[in-house]
Amino acid sequence: MSQVFFLYSTIIRNPKRLFMKTTTILLLFLLATSLAFSQTTESINTDRPGQTTNPHTVGVGVSQIQFGINYYDPNISNNNFVFRHGITEKFELNGGFKTTLDFKEETRHGNDGLVNGTQFGINYFNLGARYNLLQRDDYTPGIGIQGTAYIEAGGYYDSDVSSFQFLVSADQKIIGDLSLGGNLIMNNGADLSLTNFYYTAYTSYSYNDFSFLLEMYGRLDLGFETFWDFGVSYQTNQNLIFDINYGQRSLIIVDYSQREFPFPFHYENFWNAEIGLTYRLPKN
Repeated sequence: MSQVFFLYSTIIRNPKRLFMKTTTILLLFLLATSLAFSQTTESINTDRPGQTTNPHTVGVGVSQIQFGINYYDPNISNNNFVFRHGITEKFELNGGFKTTLDFKEETRHGNDGLVNGTQFGINYFNLGARYNLLQRDDYTPGIGIQGTAYIEAGGYYDSDVSSFQFLVSADQKIIGDLSLGGNLIMNNGADLSLTNFYYTAYTSYSYNDFSFLLEMYGRLDLGFETFWDFGVSYQTNQNLIFDINYGQRSLIIVDYSQREFPFPFHYENFWNAEIGLTYRLPKN
C-alpha cells in the first residue's frame, strides 16, 4: 500500500489545483440545467462501443441490456453486463457486473494463493444512477451526470478495492450526422483517500444503420495520458444494436509471485478487441 501512495504523491504535483479546475468545468456543465426540458426518448441511447458514457437516459419505463466480451490477451476474456431502467424521462437506475475468464493451464499466483487451470471470477458489482440535465436537440447539446459505486466481489479476480465514480457527460451535433462528445470523470477509493481524474473525447458519424466512432481517453493526473480506440455499430432493428471496438487499454499488472504485501505492480498497455450488443426490451 505504501508503494501506491508513493506513486500517487510523486505523479500528482498539485492535486488541489487539478481538483479545482475539474470542479469548475463540472459547474459550467451544471449551469445548463436551467435550459433542460422533457422529451420522450425514441432512439436507443447506448454507452457502447467505447469508453464514453452517454448523457441520455433510456426513457421512462424502458429497460435496456448492454453486454460486451473483451479480449486483451489470447487466454483472457473480460465480460461486462449492464442493466438500465428509466424511472422518469430524465432519471434512470443502472447496475451490473464484470467477470474474467482465464484459460491458462499453468499454475500461477492469484489473490487467494496458487491456482491452476481455467479460472472464472467476478471482478466487481456496480450500481449507479444517471440524470439527463439537457436533452440533445438539433444543435442543443446533450448533458448528463452519472454516479456509480463499484463493489468488490471477492475471489480470484476481485478488483481488490471498492470505489465511487462521478462523471459529467456531453455530446454535441456538429453538422449533419457528425457529432462530438466526451466525459470528465472523478474516481475515488472507498475511503476517499485516493482520487483519480479521467477524460474521454470522441467524434462519431452515422450513416444509415451504421455508426462509426473514433475516441481518445486517459488519465488527467498522469500528464494527460492518451489512448485511442475505434468502434463500429449496426442497428438491426428499433431495439437491437451490435457493435465491435478495437483499441488500447492501460492495466495494472500485479506480481503475486513475490508472496509479500504490498505486491509489486506496474502499468502495461494492451491492444484489445471487444464485441457486444445493446438490447432495449420492448414496452408492453
